[in-house]
Amino acid sequence: MIFPIRRGRARLMALVLLALPALACDLSLELAGQPTATPMASPTPPPPQNVITNGVTAQDVKGDNFDPVGITDAFPADQKIFHAVVTISNAPANTAVKVVWLTAANAKMGEYEIKSDGSRNLDFTFKPSAGQLAAGNYKVEIYLNDKLDRTLVFAVSQAASAQPTTGGPRPSGYISAVTMAEDVKGEDKAPVNPTIVFKPTAAFHAVVATQNAPANTTFKASWYVTDVGSAAAPNTLIDATELTTDGSRNIDFSLKPKTQWPAGTYRVEVFVNGVLDTVKSFSVK
Repeated sequence: MIFPIRRGRARLMALVLLALPALACDLSLELAGQPTATPMASPTPPPPQNVITNGVTAQDVKGDNFDPVGITDAFPADQKIFHAVVTISNAPANTAVKVVWLTAANAKMGEYEIKSDGSRNLDFTFKPSAGQLAAGNYKVEIYLNDKLDRTLVFAVSQAASAQPTTGGPRPSGYISAVTMAEDVKGEDKAPVNPTIVFKPTAAFHAVVATQNAPANTTFKASWYVTDVGSAAAPNTLIDATELTTDGSRNIDFSLKPKTQWPAGTYRVEVFVNGVLDTVKSFSVK
């Protein structure tokens, strides 16, 4: 039997068929307008660590590598040019190293920046406009890419008596730093509260960081009065301690008062195999 198709239903089916392409077009446009996932950007690698491996103040430098000569934080009154030698290691291109020379009261005396790379010594010099610095305490702030990395402290004496009596230092290469501090912590003898100004009842700590010392290397610390007025004669030897070691480690040379220290200036002279290597000056107030 043949059933006749009703015209009304035929028109409805035709409308539905016509609407389907339109819905499909609307649907595709809606999907195209939705946000799509984008690949996650690779994280920016952190800046390399330990780019600055050492920083010292010195009386001079030598050679094309700017090796420091007369490493010290106790300069004579007639020092004309001061050197801050910063050692960098595996620095990427355009690494910015900046040095700021300051008084103890944070008054800026000079600021210098060098962009470099690789492994080398950078020599930052400061020449006082008056020809020499007034006696007192000073510091050098060292920045890596505008971030403070470390601070060095040094002093300028009033007279030659503040200088070591055994001649100028001759760095052995086996000491990377000597840090005066109020205390040490841990098995590695890390300095606590580095300072060059101590209280009368404080113990003195001179933390000597050795590097690649061969077997049976002898390190000695000799403690001296520099100027304590009538309490003791200038350049009086207080005590000396010696030990033999090797490798790379911290050595804590310490000295305690019997009651308290007289106010004034002091120094510790650090020897390597009997030769003066480094001098650190400090005071008691």
